[in-house]
Amino acid sequence: MKLSCFYIMTEPEKMGFPYMETIISSLSICDEVVLVIGRDEKESDKKINNLKNFLEKDNKSDKLKIVRTHSWPEDDWHYDVMRDHLQIGLDACTGDLCMKIDADHVFRNQHAELIRQNLIKFGTFHHYTPINLVHFYSHNVAS
Repeated sequence: MKLSCFYIMTEPEKMGFPYMETIISSLSICDEVVLVIGRDEKESDKKINNLKNFLEKDNKSDKLKIVRTHSWPEDDWHYDVMRDHLQIGLDACTGDLCMKIDADHVFRNQHAELIRQNLIKFGTFHHYTPINLVHFYSHNVAS
């Protein structure tokens, strides 16, 4: 079974997301990783292109697909934009099972095969598969 995932990213560098870590971690689990980029950002584009070039050296560049929409407005944002980008991500995935992953979700690579097996097993019988998260709150509190 082919497992695909997609991300919707708009200025992830500016937002402070660990997007490179999450993309790299999902490459160890998924057969295909799709990035739907709504608005270009120079620094994140540079990092993503470097990753794509690195994958090309290992003949794995087909695992990472980049879709640039240039249609995520900075002002006057409506939920339709998210809906449209979700559909673009789903349409770009070619796998039997497709996951939408947030730009701050990092998988533990040492458990990649176990995670993959469980996702496929669970996803075969369900239309929606929750992935439990552990959030770390790093806000400094004055004493």
